[in-house]
Amino acid sequence: CRVMTGETLKAHDVADYLLSKVNLRIGDVMTPLAIQKLLYYAQGFHLAMHGGEALFPENVVAWTHGPVVIAVWSRFKKYEWRPIDPPDMYRADTIPPEQREILDAVYVNYGQFGAGKLESMTHEEPPWKNTPQNRVIPQTSLREYFSTLVEAARNGEEVPDRPPWPINSFRFQGRKAISASMAPYRERLRAAHAARAARVDA
Repeated sequence: CRVMTGETLKAHDVADYLLSKVNLRIGDVMTPLAIQKLLYYAQGFHLAMHGGEALFPENVVAWTHGPVVIAVWSRFKKYEWRPIDPPDMYRADTIPPEQREILDAVYVNYGQFGAGKLESMTHEEPPWKNTPQNRVIPQTSLREYFSTLVEAARNGEEVPDRPPWPINSFRFQGRKAISASMAPYRERLRAAHAARAARVDA
């Protein structure tokens, strides 16, 4: 089973991962309304923590009951207000660890709330409040708002009525930055190998 990258991850993949976290044996449930709100939080925190890079390419739209990813809404609308069945035989390791730990944090910190509470929370937040109904919530708005939550967590500050973002618990979020910083070195190394190969062939 292939491991997905940031370029191939879709909103459906994120939804499946979040649904795979649901533990029916202890009474966990995930309704269509709740999954939409967790997708919104996942996208927002990823944008904030990855320099504006989206977790998935689909738009988040401001609907009456809060933020919605329309493709995922269409997939689960048959459930109406009932809990969604978790996926069978799901492989969580198909999603890179950088994304998994953000999704885990979203599930633990925001998945603890019921769908109604999540709806009211999103209604209080600028990305939904400042976007006209049925319009796309700009990623810049998401990044700006969620960056304030990330920064508050870094400074040890509490945000009223919001769970603290566990910024100090992440292990993998710096990997992309480290990889990017190593890119010039790798390019020089490749150039040196190419030059050496050219001398040998000559």
